[in-house]
Amino acid sequence: MDPFIQAGMLFTPIYQDDYSKVSISENNYCIFQCYYQHPDSKELLRPSMEFILTLAKDWSAGAIAVFYMLEVEEGELLPSEDITWVRKDVIPQLADAGIRFLAYVSQNNLFRQFSHDNLPGSFPGRSLSLRIFQDRQDALLWLGQVRQAI
Repeated sequence: MDPFIQAGMLFTPIYQDDYSKVSISENNYCIFQCYYQHPDSKELLRPSMEFILTLAKDWSAGAIAVFYMLEVEEGELLPSEDITWVRKDVIPQLADAGIRFLAYVSQNNLFRQFSHDNLPGSFPGRSLSLRIFQDRQDALLWLGQVRQAI
């Protein structure tokens, strides 16, 4: 059975570039981004990230908790020197945009150094919970459980 259907989420593709595809489950306020090709630099990640941030801000404007699942199919998402950029820039932007729960799916764990609850945003009271998974099914089950609990 399709893990998306099992978790009660139907995703519709809404954005694609050379590196990733973004789909949404609008009734569950969940964004799913799958990186299928390793970008050469963080600059190539910016267009899709801006798209996701705008969507999350629109949804969270109605005081809605936004869920984000990021899956990396091939290797690490970024070179190790860009990990600081993710931790100090990207994570706070995701939290500030209203994303409250992030499921990261990869065989190679980019976030192994700082996986925990309540990663801060730059605004007081804004944080997100990050969980690491090695397969999509487990990530979807966690997101579904969190969605039902709030």
